[in-house]
Amino acid sequence: MIDRQSSVEVQLIDPRHWLQSATESDLLGGANIALLGSELIQFAQALPQGEGRFVLKGLIRGYRGTDWAMASHSIGEPFAMVEPGRVVTLALPIERVGSTMTLRPEGLADEDAIPVEMIFAGERWKPPRPANLEASWKADGSLAVNWTPRSRQGWAWIDGLDAGIGESSWSYEVIISSEAGVATVSTFEASVVIDPALLPPTSASNSTVSVCFVGEQGRSHLTSILIPQE
Repeated sequence: MIDRQSSVEVQLIDPRHWLQSATESDLLGGANIALLGSELIQFAQALPQGEGRFVLKGLIRGYRGTDWAMASHSIGEPFAMVEPGRVVTLALPIERVGSTMTLRPEGLADEDAIPVEMIFAGERWKPPRPANLEASWKADGSLAVNWTPRSRQGWAWIDGLDAGIGESSWSYEVIISSEAGVATVSTFEASVVIDPALLPPTSASNSTVSVCFVGEQGRSHLTSILIPQE
């Protein structure tokens, strides 16, 4: 789905560089992939504003499972084009997840480059977060929660068949949060009915239910919604 309402203005470091527009069919073929903050996007229109500034429109959001970052944008965050043929993979062990790394370019014109520190988040090991989260109350006071799993094996729904989970072992963690406390339930299915005895008081308007997909090598980002009032 293409977001035809939103836009973003970016400033290129070198004003001589240029961004190209692309057709929607080009986007489906992988054109104009860019990193905006922590979200991967694609853009169909690159409208020049002068001096290396462009307004990007016709956006594909949350590309390759980065939808968790869609609400985290801020002015001045980094923007970089992602060209698949030029991406270099750094082989880092999973044990380094959470540690701080120092990166510095090495090239003919990089003698005075300033090192950059970043936290190694290990996003490649995290499964995509669940989608279509819903919650409803049952007559006996229990809370029914259901969601749709997502898989890295099925980014495009080409054949109309559901993709496999893509993990040899997995579970889901359902978290109920309210001002009165937190309750956590684990399940292997994409739905659960939580007994009233396990629920914290959820009458507050900001009570939430969240779901996390726990895979072999990592935990997904949370998907959360407000719990409807009883």
